[in-house]
Amino acid sequence: MREEKGKITQKGTVSNGMLKFDNVNFVPELKHSLLSVSQICDKGFSTHFTGKECLILKPEVVIPDEWVLLRSKRKDNAYCNVLVFKCVYSKRHSVASSSWSCKCQELKPSC
Repeated sequence: MREEKGKITQKGTVSNGMLKFDNVNFVPELKHSLLSVSQICDKGFSTHFTGKECLILKPEVVIPDEWVLLRSKRKDNAYCNVLVFKCVYSKRHSVASSSWSCKCQELKPSC
């Protein structure tokens, strides 16, 4: 069983002078506020994530359709997508003659 490492202890406002977000969760063990993508989008902004950073874009920024590889619809506060994930994997143990395999089917979101 997994031991809980942190809990939301406070909700507050975060701001950098240009942006302000209310009702942002804080978990002391993470040492950072938990600002959700939904909270950002609710203010009219959009986001762009890379391997190095997250950008919050001005409301008037439009991403051309030809740049979009996956579009996810929002339901409540979650963005759900359907990704097809198929794999066939088997491995034979070098000492024993037993083998195991894993077959993955389509993964569909619960929302």
